Amino acid sequence: MRVARSLGTAVLLLCSARASAQGSIAGTVYDSLRTRARLANATVVLVEQSRYTTTDSRGRFTFDSVPDGRYTVGFTHAVLDSLDVQGPIIAVSVLGAKRATVALATPSSATMYALLCPGGHERSTGMVVGRVRGADGQTPVPDAAVTTEWKEYSLGGGHTASTIMRASTRTNAGGIYLLCNVPTDVAVEVKTELGAFAAGPTALAMEGRLFSRVDFSLSQKDTVVRAAAEPTPVTRGAQQLRAVTVEASAKAPSWMTLSGFDERRGHGLGAYVTAEDIGKHNYFDLASVFRSIPGVRVECNAEKHGIQGVPCRPLVQMLGISDFTSIHCTPNFYVDGAPFKAGYADVDASIPIASVKGIEVYSNPGTIPAQYDLTSSTGCGSIVIWTH
Repeated sequence: MRVARSLGTAVLLLCSARASAQGSIAGTVYDSLRTRARLANATVVLVEQSRYTTTDSRGRFTFDSVPDGRYTVGFTHAVLDSLDVQGPIIAVSVLGAKRATVALATPSSATMYALLCPGGHERSTGMVVGRVRGADGQTPVPDAAVTTEWKEYSLGGGHTASTIMRASTRTNAGGIYLLCNVPTDVAVEVKTELGAFAAGPTALAMEGRLFSRVDFSLSQKDTVVRAAAEPTPVTRGAQQLRAVTVEASAKAPSWMTLSGFDERRGHGLGAYVTAEDIGKHNYFDLASVFRSIPGVRVECNAEKHGIQGVPCRPLVQMLGISDFTSIHCTPNFYVDGAPFKAGYADVDASIPIASVKGIEVYSNPGTIPAQYDLTSSTGCGSIVIWTH
């Protein structure tokens, strides 16, 4: 009888242990703007359980005691919040009380450029962002004017003439500024001013990059003393911080790879295009790529088609289902894992074919990965574009 009771107790304990067994979710948050640098102090959220944690100095985070199931994980960061940009949300499954791993990343330079500087962009242009702080290095300086200047040259009558070009903006409440359509193929200078106080100019060579950053420390107290002694405010009283630009790294894995592109491609549930495919078939723009993919239709935008002098802008559609009737509809677009709600026209205008690393096309709603499925109920699909 004692043996039976002991055995029964052991079985109950074993069942209880199995019932209480739970897994975990661990991962790393990367800063794609700094070429796969790890992002510290990001707030990661486990949506279904309303749980939050903060990444460590190496961008790592962990959620323990997570029951088996399907979850979504996202993150926020002070820089993204100040620019009103949301990080992508990733789906992850915990199975067999094991640890699931996930990689999160800020939008890439191409995505940020398209989101923050909407509309068409001139070739060889990018954006400059940064923060203006007070002399203590912490206090943000709002409403400061930030200006960039560069020279453009023209040839006429056998002579070369140069023109000073300028672009300007003001810092927001957090001291953040954003300059759009800054040339990336010439040297520029960036400076900031607030009344009689100034910092800069700081020389910046973007060297073809879409994103560069310049931060300033505005020493108002020191400049006040100098302004009182001299008739013209000087800039030497403000400390200039070193310009921070993005540098390429061959060792860092791409966000496309970390997101599971190769794994999804192996399952074959959609159509997949790589940079090698683009080079092999000599595709000259995104529209030429989409024309080669079954289930995708590319035609002229009817709104301005036929107007003399207005070139045809391609309209990308898929065959969807509405009220059990087949229709052509506009798919959801994602760029580097983040929803791109501006539409294909802005995607086409802001992403040159040379910067495309991979494309995923899901024309059947039943095959769309959860993290790229916003409106499957409409019957339309999703297109995911990855950039270098």
